Amino acid sequence: MTLFTIDNLRVSYPVTRNHQALTWAVDDVSLTLDEGERLGLVGESGCGKSTLGRAAMRLLPKGSQVTGSVSFNGEAVFDFGTDRLRRFRGEAVSLVFQDPMTRLDP
Repeated sequence: MTLFTIDNLRVSYPVTRNHQALTWAVDDVSLTLDEGERLGLVGESGCGKSTLGRAAMRLLPKGSQVTGSVSFNGEAVFDFGTDRLRRFRGEAVSLVFQDPMTRLDP
């Protein structure tokens, strides 16, 4: 059974005055995670790992542009209300940012 899906996700951070052109920090990423599977993202600094995780959990700054879809248990994450989003973040998914040794309590 499919548990988590990211489909054609694209993310651009807010455009600043000096940077008028839209630049995609994440461009056309798709993945599927089935029940019982685990996923780790590995890549060089600046390749979009944290941006992908933040987008999937709706933790991007205001003004960010996102296209594509994210679903969890068949529900569209981008349509979650405040309470459902809080439960999703607190009970269903986790995001460990860079330098996990300072973020995790052994």
